[in-house]
Amino acid sequence: MLKRECLLEILKWMESLGYSRGVLLEGSQIDQARLDDPKATLLPHEELCFYRNLMNVSGNPNIVLEAGFNLKLATYGIWGLALISSPTVGKAIELGIQFVDFTYTYNEISFFKSVDKAGIRITQRSDAAQTLGELERPMIERDVSATFVLLQVLLQQEKPLDEIFFAWESDIAPEYYESLFGCPVYFGQAHTELRFAKDCLSYE
Repeated sequence: MLKRECLLEILKWMESLGYSRGVLLEGSQIDQARLDDPKATLLPHEELCFYRNLMNVSGNPNIVLEAGFNLKLATYGIWGLALISSPTVGKAIELGIQFVDFTYTYNEISFFKSVDKAGIRITQRSDAAQTLGELERPMIERDVSATFVLLQVLLQQEKPLDEIFFAWESDIAPEYYESLFGCPVYFGQAHTELRFAKDCLSYE
């Protein structure tokens, strides 16, 4: 059901920018009755049609990245409630990773720690390439911005990250990304990662 909640939040955001609901849902086979039904589910090809419409209608290659900022904690239902009920940030992240398949992601999400850093790594699932096609990178970007919003809540900081790595090159100036995330952003790295100070893991 989280796919429905996720789509609804992004749909409302796109409508606030002046886009038509009918155009955004065109060809997806998602009708208003299903959007209104809290028990309704969405199939992957229906959801991905919606995201393709977002990119085509907006003409903005970063629209899915920007959409992820609209996925607030309430979007995640019981999964989100479990995160904020955890005794520490570290425990919240471990719990979230353990049950990440209950969310809407198409990616592999893992947690790592080094000497002074901790972070979230996001990589494409091995079986997702054929399903996602041109949405492979946008789906990772959506998860990056959505994870950023979750970390804002868990760390109780407006700018929770020390740095972000993307596993591809970009022809867009880093300043665009840095203005969104409030931290240095690097491209052409080995992995896509959101990094923050390791001592944050013990925060209650």
